[in-house]
Amino acid sequence: MLLQVEEGHTETTTIEMTATTTTAGQELTLPMTVPFTTTVSAVSDTAVDAEVVYGQPTVEPGDLPADAVAQAQASVELLDGTTATVSYAPNGTVLTSEVEVSPDAPDLVSRLLDNISSLGYASLAAFPDEEVGVGARWRATTTFTVGGVEQSVVSTYRLTALSDDGYELAMTGRSTTTPGDTVGGKVLEGSGTARGTLVGRTGLVSPLTSQGSGRGRTVVEVGGQRVETSYRTTSRLTTR
Repeated sequence: MLLQVEEGHTETTTIEMTATTTTAGQELTLPMTVPFTTTVSAVSDTAVDAEVVYGQPTVEPGDLPADAVAQAQASVELLDGTTATVSYAPNGTVLTSEVEVSPDAPDLVSRLLDNISSLGYASLAAFPDEEVGVGARWRATTTFTVGGVEQSVVSTYRLTALSDDGYELAMTGRSTTTPGDTVGGKVLEGSGTARGTLVGRTGLVSPLTSQGSGRGRTVVEVGGQRVETSYRTTSRLTTR
């Protein structure tokens, strides 16, 4: 199972997600839809390079008051146009991934990107190098960078179905955040878990469909104070 795409290939993916964050006892739940476009910029024997551009998110009302929805919508709209540069190994493993966050973006945007990243590693398949069949299990380690801070992810996969043009996988993963400075403050520690199911097709970078959930926590130093944030996320992803 290898990535089978050509330079110039473009695909559009939509994540329908609900993210719940809790900071200093205050809980905020945001149901939203986040689109992004992946364009393959280069293909070689050793890597597939792509540019991922986020579109304008849409915040659903949920249980939030109307003024809170408007404020949240205005904040997450700053995600529109944010670009990630990703390099994949031919087997789908993420070699490098960097997302630059604008210094003017509010902390909500940084947290949103963290949540998307936590869902992202539950929505990507890293295939084994050897030939495998249904029921096979394997493990992969990947790293990605959000706003200059690196996260390392160890994922375990199980192949549940295989056909001539695609696959189905079940996965679980655990992430660890490397301490460092971000636009929202200095990250002191962070960790998370995720699980998901993926349906993939040849000719696509992202899965055709996937469903996932995740949870985790980060501890950030802001203005000399220690701020702990926990999050829970659920998502459904579709690509066309």
